[in-house]
Amino acid sequence: MKYKFILFLTSAVMILAGFSVQVDAQTKRFRIAVIPKDRGNFWRVIRQGALNAANDAYKAEKCKVELVWVDPKLSIYSVASQTKAINKLIRERIDAIVLAPIDAREMRRPVKNAVKAGIKVVIIDSALRTPDVVSFIATDNYEAGKLCAKTMGKLMDDKGNVLLVCYLRGSASTSARENGFRAGMREYAPKVRVLSAPPPTPGSAKQLYSVCRNMLGRYGYVNAVFCPNEATTVAMLKALKSLGRGQKMKFVGFDYSRVLEQGLKDGDLDAFALQDPYRMGYLGVKYAVMSLLKKPVKSRVDTGVVIATRQNMNDPLIKKRLHPPMWSKKKPVRTGSK
Repeated sequence: MKYKFILFLTSAVMILAGFSVQVDAQTKRFRIAVIPKDRGNFWRVIRQGALNAANDAYKAEKCKVELVWVDPKLSIYSVASQTKAINKLIRERIDAIVLAPIDAREMRRPVKNAVKAGIKVVIIDSALRTPDVVSFIATDNYEAGKLCAKTMGKLMDDKGNVLLVCYLRGSASTSARENGFRAGMREYAPKVRVLSAPPPTPGSAKQLYSVCRNMLGRYGYVNAVFCPNEATTVAMLKALKSLGRGQKMKFVGFDYSRVLEQGLKDGDLDAFALQDPYRMGYLGVKYAVMSLLKKPVKSRVDTGVVIATRQNMNDPLIKKRLHPPMWSKKKPVRTGSK
């Protein structure tokens, strides 16, 4: 019984309409839930974007938004727990759901059930193979993978072997990056051999670190490595440093954390891709509100990606992505029991 929807018992419920806005009887009220995949830096920035969009809804659309942030503490990368979360939201008659689907196929049925129940669904970060949603807001992950390959090709001078650390099967975002990286290496560095390491079993950061250490032992002859998300990039960075191979291999990663920023400064990481998670969170909630108000929205939004290196990390655009609004002095998101 302890597990019984701890997912929701640890959810963060934020009433966001300017914090002190006086709401009259004519003001529309909506409850919107955001279901992320994880609890890393990327998702904290998405949460800040969602918070600000809910807060801005009163000024922009004259409506009050109660934002329910579903904390995935015990459900990281679990189709079953995301499905349970959606089913519970259906029973609670939530107005809209902003979802980062864990699996491109397996999450279609619960999303279809939510839409059938009259709930508006916006997809962020990772694609879902269904036409039933309001909008899909994310990076063009295939092109992002190609961009990483272009960066890697320049670093390797079109020679040697590169290890591609694959991630979870079924994850549309990382799979697209991996496929884009392979295509990009064929285009930009055709003489480089790409070796794909099999996807790891989901686990803790410590377990992922052990997996990366084992990979480096198994593929000891590689000259470079590419990781398709924050978790694998952080784990691989730690593994390389622990084995004394930091700064000895070309290394391109994906997504931001302070650990990776420091790795870039220290020369242990050559480059990493920066998405715009703040915009994903903000537009996800904004589009949910607009859809509830029967206003038109774009069916697909590419939030863009840039490559951070030691040479450009002080450029204005890169600095904005490295330090998005969640690290400003704005009031932080509070978490608690629902």
